[in-house]
Amino acid sequence: MEHHGTVPHRRRRCGPQPTPADRRRADDLTVGRLAPVVTGLLLALLGSAWGAGVADAQPGLRAQPLVDRAPVVTGFADRVITGRSAGTRATRRALRAGVSSVVRAVGLQESPHLRLERGACFGTCPDYSVEVDADGAVVFHGRRFVACVGERRWGISRRAVARLRAAADRADLFALKDEYRGRITDQPQYRVELTRRGRTKRLTDYVGRSVGMPATVTDLELAIDEIAATRACVTAPKALSR
Repeated sequence: MEHHGTVPHRRRRCGPQPTPADRRRADDLTVGRLAPVVTGLLLALLGSAWGAGVADAQPGLRAQPLVDRAPVVTGFADRVITGRSAGTRATRRALRAGVSSVVRAVGLQESPHLRLERGACFGTCPDYSVEVDADGAVVFHGRRFVACVGERRWGISRRAVARLRAAADRADLFALKDEYRGRITDQPQYRVELTRRGRTKRLTDYVGRSVGMPATVTDLELAIDEIAATRACVTAPKALSR
């Protein structure tokens, strides 16, 4: 009997065969185990790139805040971990949300918590304080010669917070003295407090420009009032420009 060829024999597996749903669940389990590892590696790598190493090596280079790169980090992690599997959409969504949350938390460390206090003078200077945190929450506390006496709360946008961050960068408070006090009486005293990356700087400005305080500090004081939208609660807007 002549044989023109042989047909390979396929071994049949015993037991139930995995369904497409079973394969998707297996993919999800694998991704769930890999996600924390890959996310940690990504954030460690990005943290070193945007951290002190870059600033120390190139002092003139300002690193872009990590919070502004959340879409890039999230997309990259999504491709690395789940790009191969078409059946893990729910897992991709969960991973994207998780990475975005971590990136946002790191970004909040980059964003400043600012407090401005404007004191009384021999006259009717507005006497109040305003705080803006990294999430954009504003707390205004009016004491005297203001429209809003007591505490008021509102919020500002992330874009506004980014503008405050830029103003804080320009002021570079951590490189300045703690106090600039001019030899003039009966003027309002201002205090600026900045908390960022776990560090806090408090600067007292009493006619500071007359004793060498950089103009960027005044710019930051005005920016806090402008961006935090305190004008509606202040009765003497002319006192904010000097």
